[in-house]
Amino acid sequence: MIRQLLATSIACLSLSLVPSIGTAQEKPQAVILQFTGSGGSSARVYALRGIKQYVSLTPRAEVEEIAGVFDASLNDPKGRKVVASELGLDYFVWGRVTGSGSKRHTEIRIAGSDGKEISAYEAPPPGKSTNNRMIQEAARLAMKDAIREAPPGKAKPVKATAKKEKKENKKKTDKQPSQKTKADKASESPVFVLLLGGGGRVRNVKVNLDGGGVRKYESNLFGTVAAQFQIRPAARSAKRKLRGLYLQLDGQLGLGLEASPQGTPDTLDTTTYQILGQFGYLAKVGKGQVGGTVGVGFDEFDIDPNPIMASATYIYVRPAFIGQYNFVEDLFYGRLDLGFRYPFTLGDLEDAFGKSSTAFGFDAVLMFGGELDVGFTYAARIMWERYQLKFKGATAPVIDQPAAADGKDGFDQSFTFQALVGWSF
Repeated sequence: MIRQLLATSIACLSLSLVPSIGTAQEKPQAVILQFTGSGGSSARVYALRGIKQYVSLTPRAEVEEIAGVFDASLNDPKGRKVVASELGLDYFVWGRVTGSGSKRHTEIRIAGSDGKEISAYEAPPPGKSTNNRMIQEAARLAMKDAIREAPPGKAKPVKATAKKEKKENKKKTDKQPSQKTKADKASESPVFVLLLGGGGRVRNVKVNLDGGGVRKYESNLFGTVAAQFQIRPAARSAKRKLRGLYLQLDGQLGLGLEASPQGTPDTLDTTTYQILGQFGYLAKVGKGQVGGTVGVGFDEFDIDPNPIMASATYIYVRPAFIGQYNFVEDLFYGRLDLGFRYPFTLGDLEDAFGKSSTAFGFDAVLMFGGELDVGFTYAARIMWERYQLKFKGATAPVIDQPAAADGKDGFDQSFTFQALVGWSF
């Protein structure tokens, strides 16, 4: 009797869970239309972040294209109803940033599949991190209210023949969407990213002398402070091809660097810092980004005068490849940078070991990081940098250069690991 009762209870519980599981797997379809007013594009981004966990998003471009084909206005309930029936949409989200001064605020509105407004909330204007979080929360509450007031229906898939007819009608009428659009996912890309942090670094320099000797400089593990500033000036541009424009500025400074040259008991103070600015293009490909940059860098390695090794100053041009993959949307990504360096000058190193000195270099940066919805950004990176050195001819007399000798070849190599945190918006 007890066994039968237990089996019956389990069966009833399983049947009661089936509808809820099916419902959880089927998210309603929604589109986020234009947010008007000064700061409207930013408000739209944070509204999107607030509701994306509750709905499946249809690209705004696709919705406006269908509206253009059927001559339907998305500002009118009748027009929204026509588009909803064609695409199987359950909700329309739109808004604006209005007012001035202390009265400036963000409005968020949601309509159902019948085109009629069913939910509306207000929030502060975008800009401050607190305001941005409040816009997300307002959008989240507005969507919850909309789902409660007008539960989503089952979207009917559009037949392939119907799509074909729409394209043909579009060609005949030659009607284009009234507004330039951008994909929902692309609009999430931050315009500015600032990262600050630090870590550790080691640097080794080796010069093979013409007569068979070797000069070495091997640093201890020393600390570094670092900063990285990324800019996507057109990340939210209506022109899709401009969104990939990319600018990056990197800098790092060595701290507490001391070393003893090989064969001497002396401790030498050493200063090292780097600056690199680069500009290029990153195109979105699936879940990642691929592109390249061209930059100019300055790498200073200043060591106290000594009989073993000379200081080096590299000013170089650097073309580079960048590949990034988003493992968990914005939360976690992996990125690989591969660069080639061509120095225009080597500083004191150029005159210390040969009459004619040349170099070229390579670098690789492996970076993992992510961004939380509120804008907090984190990253960890490992860097490898190497210059291949070539010396020719007898060394010319150099004043105050006790390390001078006739060199043949060598290298300057470093490894760096760093942790960075910051903000994006």
